[in-house]
Amino acid sequence: MLLGCTGEPAPLEGGALVAATHECARCHSAPGVLTEEPQARNCVGCHQAIFAGAFDETHRPEGVARWKENVRSLRYAPSLVGVGRLRADWLDNYLSSPHDLRPGLPASMPRLTLDAGERQALVSWLGADTRAVTTHTRGDPDAGLALMEARGCGSCHVYSGSGTLADPPPESVASILAPDLRHARERLSAETLLAWLDDPAALKADTLMPAPGLSAAERDDVAAALLRAPLAAPAAHAVPERLPPLSQPVSFFDVEEAVFHKVCWHCHSDPDGNNGDGGPGNTGGLGYGGVGLDLGTREGVLRGMCRADGTCRSVLEGDPPLLVEAMRRRHQELAGQPAARPGMPLGLPPMTAEQIQLVDTWIQQGAPP
Repeated sequence: MLLGCTGEPAPLEGGALVAATHECARCHSAPGVLTEEPQARNCVGCHQAIFAGAFDETHRPEGVARWKENVRSLRYAPSLVGVGRLRADWLDNYLSSPHDLRPGLPASMPRLTLDAGERQALVSWLGADTRAVTTHTRGDPDAGLALMEARGCGSCHVYSGSGTLADPPPESVASILAPDLRHARERLSAETLLAWLDDPAALKADTLMPAPGLSAAERDDVAAALLRAPLAAPAAHAVPERLPPLSQPVSFFDVEEAVFHKVCWHCHSDPDGNNGDGGPGNTGGLGYGGVGLDLGTREGVLRGMCRADGTCRSVLEGDPPLLVEAMRRRHQELAGQPAARPGMPLGLPPMTAEQIQLVDTWIQQGAPP
């Protein structure tokens, strides 16, 4: 940490301020770049501690035990070490409109309240690659695809749309963090990709990818496969229709068990009573101001979103109700139709049509106990 002339910490500026404001360290690590968050606000570190049985003693053992299975795949996030290998234009676009980059990781980059200036400051601070894009004309894409199959790249990666490396790899830390290779042509310049295929650790010191041991000609073939092989368009995410209300009675217990407690509770409930942190949707975080929405109790749901000045807004009003609309927006985001407000759950797989229907029915039935 830099110190000013008074011995006090120097104020953060530029991308460092953006990273701190939007709490990048909740998920990402970058020694010497990001200041690590305390456990209460370090999502990935907290999940790792839960799974390792090293969680602090202030939380109920039964709650910790229940979480253990829920956080199996949420213990990992890519570090920000070696971001200089990524193209600046791609990183700016990704921060603006995050998409599913890592098929093995259920969580994805959440939509943050970053304007163009903040994105540029963050991209510059992280040192992303601003070199002009050049064309890579060497190598044979078909030979590269065959070589990737032969070298076992599918043990960690998929390459969707290429006709190869199509089967899900066995679960491992490396496969959870491995990106879909279809994004390599936007993420990396040809020069960087060739250097990566030669010695990945030289570009990202903590990478889990071993040096492939390719000859110069083989690197050209694999780069050709990643940069120029024809790709089928990715399958479009289908936004489900709003299902009609169920005919049977739906209680708060039903929606709590299937939705609120299963998915929403950790970020949208009282941090003093839920064995966790209030989250961006309640007490604030990730650059979002807290809206005080407590989905941990029926009374909290009925109270709605409450600001610090005591004013509240119902989340059960509207057609569809605001709560239902927020869950539908998550599907719209994945379909490439982001709205002004983020969809819920933030950065996680969307609710199923049936889960949304259950909440919708409960609201239409008057939100009974």
